[in-house]
Amino acid sequence: MQDAAPAPADVPPEAGLRDRKKEAKRAAIIAAAQAEFIAHGFAEARLARVAARAGVAKGTLYLYFDSKEALFDAVLRGALPLIFAPPEAADPGIPPQTAFRLRLRAAIADMQASGRDKLALIVLSESAQFPGLARIYLETILEPLFGLVRDYASSSGVARLEPLTRYPQLLLAPMLAATMWNRLMTERPPLDLPELLETHLTLVLGPPEGEAAPLTG
Repeated sequence: MQDAAPAPADVPPEAGLRDRKKEAKRAAIIAAAQAEFIAHGFAEARLARVAARAGVAKGTLYLYFDSKEALFDAVLRGALPLIFAPPEAADPGIPPQTAFRLRLRAAIADMQASGRDKLALIVLSESAQFPGLARIYLETILEPLFGLVRDYASSSGVARLEPLTRYPQLLLAPMLAATMWNRLMTERPPLDLPELLETHLTLVLGPPEGEAAPLTG
């Protein structure tokens, strides 16, 4: 009879507290950086202001992020929690199209409510000077979204959606256009991004499952 494996050593309470404090400090730095980037863009963002807003020394900030680009990357990775969160068990009672629409709408609504939609404009306007921004945005935001669109289009069984497996940009481009509109056309009422998304999805995918298409005369 084999001896039972020794139980893992208990984690000292002090170590757990240190880890929680470290994670809280990292989250505060990311939140401060997001506010700084939204307010000033990438080029004019100052790490000293980020540190001051987060309540840490500038040297402490560098213990967590070794460059401004690394900090921008971290901000973007927190921008779409519904895209990056581990997948939960699918509810068999929710039709696939409904689940897809809800996930996209929640992500877009979160971006607009938090002001993080402005990060896309930073990438558009400053990537010529800072090429790394486009790479970061592609890897952290666009590719996960494109993957979501491709997965839905390929599993839907709807032949007319097949082009979205090759050009997922077609489904998401109006969101970028609407973000630019809200930024540039400030004399007009801002567009509601979640509502615009829902309208666009209905045009492309048809009405939500379970809803009849409107009658046309």
